[in-house]
Amino acid sequence: MRANYAQGVDVYYQKSGSTYRNLHFYALRLLTMDCLSRFWDHNDKTRSSEFHIIDLACGSGEITQVVREWELLGKKKSVEGDSSRARKKLSIRSIPLGYPPIEIVATDPYTGEAYEQNVGVPCLNLNFQDVADGKFPPSKAVDGIYDLVICSFALHLLTDPSKLFATCYALATQCRWLLIVSPHKQPILKPEWGWIPWNIETWLPLDYGDNHDHVIERVHGRFFQSINFQ
Repeated sequence: MRANYAQGVDVYYQKSGSTYRNLHFYALRLLTMDCLSRFWDHNDKTRSSEFHIIDLACGSGEITQVVREWELLGKKKSVEGDSSRARKKLSIRSIPLGYPPIEIVATDPYTGEAYEQNVGVPCLNLNFQDVADGKFPPSKAVDGIYDLVICSFALHLLTDPSKLFATCYALATQCRWLLIVSPHKQPILKPEWGWIPWNIETWLPLDYGDNHDHVIERVHGRFFQSINFQ
């Protein structure tokens, strides 16, 4: 990928946006499902009401597809139990059949065509600066707040610290939790950017600088809680 970015990240995605695919999808799928299940276990509010998610920098829809699969398998599990051999290999939680459909709002300024081809619905044409400027729409929840924002293989590309701060700070006013999925430990978010690092194993806050990566097949997942919704 480094060679692809030689002319700049924006140029690469402008050229390949309609055909983009994440080469790490197998591991990304396993890790995201596991993270969703752990999040579900520890969030009474989400389990008892609704689930509102942002798929930020959504690419060709990998995260949206995984969330939809996790949701579908969870509802099947509530009826059939763990009878499926495939479900036994995945981290799935039982979701009541009457649970409202998970709201997913996706955004990407480059890969809208690929996203719509794979998911069947359009994404919002918003970039990180648009998010920082507060242009992201509220969720369908009564309070307009999202439960979780997932940013997969993208936030580490925002290398300007001031832009990364502005984006993260804005997200912290609209979302309760953040899950960063990436090929390594970057980016590292500072506490003053609006997010508290979280231990996925103990589901407790961590001190700044403590390692809290959940890794499957070299794909990293890190949870953060917004300072505005503790």
